Amino acid sequence: MKKDSLKEIYQQIVDDPENKHYKDNNYLPVYSVSKNAKILLVGQAPGKKAQETGITWNDLSGNNLRSWLGVSRSEFYNKSIFA
Repeated sequence: MKKDSLKEIYQQIVDDPENKHYKDNNYLPVYSVSKNAKILLVGQAPGKKAQETGITWNDLSGNNLRSWLGVSRSEFYNKSIFA
């Protein structure tokens, strides 16, 4: 998928009328994508810290997930492994 396509998809999500409340309150999609990743993680409703930083799983839920997966923070954010 081309980088421009990702930007278009992101903008369509932001502009969707169903997301107006979230957009109006500055809750924007938080995601990480990489064509080289071996593992794709999908989550729903990122926490306040993830929203504020724009970094996926950047909160207690991410700490728990990394612990369950048995990976370090640096491994988890390595885009050749996880997206």
